[in-house]
Amino acid sequence: MTSVSRERAVDQARRDPAFLGWALRYYQQSYGLTDTGLALWLGCSLSELPQLAVKRWPDPSDSDYVAALRQLAAQTSCDPRRLMTLHMVCEPERFA
Repeated sequence: MTSVSRERAVDQARRDPAFLGWALRYYQQSYGLTDTGLALWLGCSLSELPQLAVKRWPDPSDSDYVAALRQLAAQTSCDPRRLMTLHMVCEPERFA
């Protein structure tokens, strides 16, 4: 994937509540975080934010939801507790 197509995918993910990019943008704007601040809060590197953004948000009604969050955290070295916090903050707003 070229850097232009990657940027386009991240931009689309930030506008679509089905993707983690939307939740990351929502949380970042709500708490006034920079990209660096968001990465620090999540416990991942700045370069991993785009990778995380284009991931689909796991279905909270799925019985494997917690395992899916842990897998996402492991793929990007995020703190799984932070992803759960992200869910708790953003889920009520996703399709409001």
